[in-house]
Amino acid sequence: MNFFKFFKVAIAAGLIVTGTFNIAEAKEVTVDGVGTDRDSALKDARRNAVEQVIGTFVDSRTLVRNAVTEMDQIYLKSAGFVGKVDILSEDNSGGMYKVRANINVDESPNSELLKQVQAVMALNDPKIAVSVVNGDTGAHQKAIESAIIDKLISMNFSRVTDTIAGVVPNAEFMVMATTRTTTGSIVIPDFKGGTIDTGLNDGRTELFCKIIRLDTGDILETFTIETTGMGEGSTAAERDALRNMANQAGAKVDEKFRKIGARQQ
Repeated sequence: MNFFKFFKVAIAAGLIVTGTFNIAEAKEVTVDGVGTDRDSALKDARRNAVEQVIGTFVDSRTLVRNAVTEMDQIYLKSAGFVGKVDILSEDNSGGMYKVRANINVDESPNSELLKQVQAVMALNDPKIAVSVVNGDTGAHQKAIESAIIDKLISMNFSRVTDTIAGVVPNAEFMVMATTRTTTGSIVIPDFKGGTIDTGLNDGRTELFCKIIRLDTGDILETFTIETTGMGEGSTAAERDALRNMANQAGAKVDEKFRKIGARQQ
């Protein structure tokens, strides 16, 4: 059963009620671990436990090479995905330390483990290009591009790039966005029928984004974000608004790619 089928079964079984999951959904598996000492043997056992649980959702034969690499990166972080460890037996002979243990692995659909597996499996680690430009000047908004790229990499997509000199790389998906920023002076009433200039400016940035499948030209997702900022002068206000935009844009792209992945079952 893959992740998405599991997700549907979980809904049908009533495991998902309010978007949160009970810790009781952790799956206990019995695994062996081998190492040069006790710590390395337990580390191996934790990795084997995570790999065993992932194996119930993922057929490794369907993965492209890049996705296999990313799954290995998930396995390397296995200690962060396991809970209780009950050691059943230990043996230190022949120069190797061996353990057998019952280990709890969180397999709920919103666990960090399965979120990362979902991101890799849903689209099989495609190449993703990111372009965010100022709608008025055409200049690249590097801070926002970097925020989106960093978020995609944190989801275990390994082939993410920006566009170079307006040339779209040989990518499967394109995150294409434009921004527009307006600024104005902040004034307050003087209680005499007039206003007082505070010396501060406010900035308002809008981002219009679409995610495109490049082989077909289909627009898979669109979204708009608006952020505000403030500073001494229009440049500072614009910079503050763009900084706030960068913080939100990465999270929104994360959400949209998870939706795209859910439709690929």
